[in-house]
Amino acid sequence: GQGACAQVRLVIDQSAVMTRSAFNARLDLINRSDSPIEDVNVVLDLRDASQHSAMPLFGSERVYWNGFTGFGPDTLPSNSLGQGIWRIVPTPEAALSGPTVYYVGGTLTYRQDGRDVSIALFPQRIEVWPQPQLDVDYFLPRDVYSDDPFTPEIEPAEPFALGLLVNNRGGGTAHNFSITTSEPQIVDNDRGLLVDFQILGSRVGCDPGTPSLTIGLGDISPHSAAAAAWDMTASLAGRFLGMEASYQHLDDLGNANLSLIEAVNTHELTHVVLADTPGSDCSPDFLANDVPDLGWLPDTLHLSDGTTADVGSVTNATVTVLPGAGTNLLLTAAMPAGWAYLRIADPAPAGYRLTSVIRTNDGVALLMNYNVWTTHRLVRPLGQAAYREDRLHLFDYNSGGAYQLIYEPVPTDVTAPSSSVAALPAESFQYIPLNWSGEDNAGGSGLAYFDVYVSSNGGPFEVWLSQTTLRAAEYVGQSAVHYAFYTRATDVAGNRGPAP
Repeated sequence: GQGACAQVRLVIDQSAVMTRSAFNARLDLINRSDSPIEDVNVVLDLRDASQHSAMPLFGSERVYWNGFTGFGPDTLPSNSLGQGIWRIVPTPEAALSGPTVYYVGGTLTYRQDGRDVSIALFPQRIEVWPQPQLDVDYFLPRDVYSDDPFTPEIEPAEPFALGLLVNNRGGGTAHNFSITTSEPQIVDNDRGLLVDFQILGSRVGCDPGTPSLTIGLGDISPHSAAAAAWDMTASLAGRFLGMEASYQHLDDLGNANLSLIEAVNTHELTHVVLADTPGSDCSPDFLANDVPDLGWLPDTLHLSDGTTADVGSVTNATVTVLPGAGTNLLLTAAMPAGWAYLRIADPAPAGYRLTSVIRTNDGVALLMNYNVWTTHRLVRPLGQAAYREDRLHLFDYNSGGAYQLIYEPVPTDVTAPSSSVAALPAESFQYIPLNWSGEDNAGGSGLAYFDVYVSSNGGPFEVWLSQTTLRAAEYVGQSAVHYAFYTRATDVAGNRGPAP
């Protein structure tokens, strides 16, 4: 019907990597006799400064064993050297408030010439420092703006953000923390729709953005945080019904109590913002709707330093034309103290777009695209007629409640966009992977869709994919056939690129 056309699951695989503390314990066993040493076994023992057992506070594993023979009962041949190395990894509880001393000892047992031998290993002193304990928070928007499958025209895809906040609540530094992301995948698409999610790039700290899927957050000090965001697009408009995030700690030992990640949480993201109060940094902050409400209004600001702040929401304002200012408008609203979010119908005059917003009480311009943004979409409620929704969003701190809205005419776009198919291998299996890209001219209306053409064995080119917003697909070919492909891109203004 006119409701949701399908439900799909978006899967994003990420791996977090960081440098952490560990100890190596090495045992050298020298057999200078003519008799083999049999049934060699080593049991480690860790104790605290009071000589109480500390085994539950550590994980250990033998990572090197050389010079011994046999499987199970190990034997050290005569006149030879055997070496073993154990990796000892402390849990976060091993040192909570400061450096803590432990002793690593154990017992070596073996049999030689029919006699059982047991040797106590002299305890060695180690010092464990506090470790990081990390909470990971993800932020994903409720709505995604892209092509509406129920309309004949192709609406352009608007990038949306996947936010990440890593909060170190422990007493140690998380060294060299980085996250590697895989390209998103679609699973459980029961209607087989051509839905494509693409990661465009990432933002970390003051970095405006890079095309890399891997982000490095560097060192995260105790009781501090680091933030990042990935910019993504979807080929179809839709709504995220929810988000689930889980993690599994993988290392050489595989013990759950060794994990430095304490919790993973998810939030409904309203927008990536930038707190611009004195002392704020330039890392992304996340305006989120943590408390469900009928208006889907944000209520919490998750700051890049790991703290949170309450947000008041306003949906009413008065807009008047400034005398002698042409299309510039004056917006006034009863904004609450502290952080506040305003959402109203976009008052832009026809044919104009918002370029800046100035707070009138101090003349400060709000940050466009971060703390001021507009959204434009076709809303299709279940069982109701679709309607156009154009909104103005504003986020500010201790506002005076009055803003000057400055507009400029939307430029006329008469320049066609360009596009190309990425280079193909000379040979392929049956499923031929294709990637293509395009760009509109600077200041243009933006890409709307692509037409992808195919030719076989030098024949005429025919349309394979028509008016698609995808940027990758697999073509099913036949053996011993030569194929060629090209694309033509069309922008929102209707300008269409030429065939190559």
